Amino acid sequence: MRCCARRCRTRAGGRAARSPAISDADPALPALVRSATGGPVEPILDWFHLSMRVHHVEQAMRGLCAVEPPLLAPLGHAQADVERLRHLLWNGYHEKVCEALGRIMSWTETATMLNEPAAEAKVGRLVARCTQLCSYAATLRTTRAR
Repeated sequence: MRCCARRCRTRAGGRAARSPAISDADPALPALVRSATGGPVEPILDWFHLSMRVHHVEQAMRGLCAVEPPLLAPLGHAQADVERLRHLLWNGYHEKVCEALGRIMSWTETATMLNEPAAEAKVGRLVARCTQLCSYAATLRTTRAR
């Protein structure tokens, strides 16, 4: 691996070239690439993992909308924000993603207060998925996505 790092530095004119590390935002892979190459690493998030995290939020929202009896609080605004998440992420609006996720969590937590405890577990799952996606979107601000 050190031989590869030397070749990369030679191609970059003697300075250490940034080695790409395609990952799901786990810091372990970039650290491994950094230790193997001895140079800087450019973390790149892949769209598969990003899309899967959005899908988890969508599934949690579908589960919440399917609660019987129907929730007293309307979730149309939250559903509209969930449907926009992929578009916002794809177009680089990471700040707006976190704002939308914050609204989704707020509206669904309000729904919990107005309904029976049956919705509480589903809201908790949705809030957890939104929190994970928001931290992922925050990571996107400092890295590239492909």
